[in-house]
Amino acid sequence: MLRAQGTDVYVADIDEDGAAAVVAAASQGRGLSGRHDLATVDGPRQAVDAAISAFGRLDALVVCAGFLVEAELSDIAILDWERTIATNLRAPFPPGPGRC
Repeated sequence: MLRAQGTDVYVADIDEDGAAAVVAAASQGRGLSGRHDLATVDGPRQAVDAAISAFGRLDALVVCAGFLVEAELSDIAILDWERTIATNLRAPFPPGPGRC
């Protein structure tokens, strides 16, 4: 929707091909994509830095990343739990000095 309004958009996703497909689907505004794992400590900062590098500035940030494990709580592996917390809670936290 943002691209349809002529807005430049940077799509950050762990799925590089999926991000590229989203960018290719719109024809207005500039669109770029990059592979970023937002569950990592540095991932959100790297995505923001890549967007600023690509377009010279950042006017808005939309975080819609999420990770879901559908299982009984007793069956969720600790690694899945940690990835859920990292993606769903830490990734949207605004990057800044001393934060990411």
